[in-house]
Amino acid sequence: MPNPGGEDSLTPGSPAAVQRLAHVGLRADLETLGFGIAGHGCATCIGNAGPLLPAVADGVETRGR
Repeated sequence: MPNPGGEDSLTPGSPAAVQRLAHVGLRADLETLGFGIAGHGCATCIGNAGPLLPAVADGVETRGR
């Protein structure tokens, strides 16, 4: 379920994966839920989604997590 206070994205492994999602009817469902395709391959999972919220960045700096 999308987070109303954050951004939701989907980064399939390849353009072919996006085509497959569309072919089986899941891409439209995911977009309806608020998940837009941000790119292909490694992205949000490894931190390529932009800066952290200040409270999260502070927690990482002060507590290491």
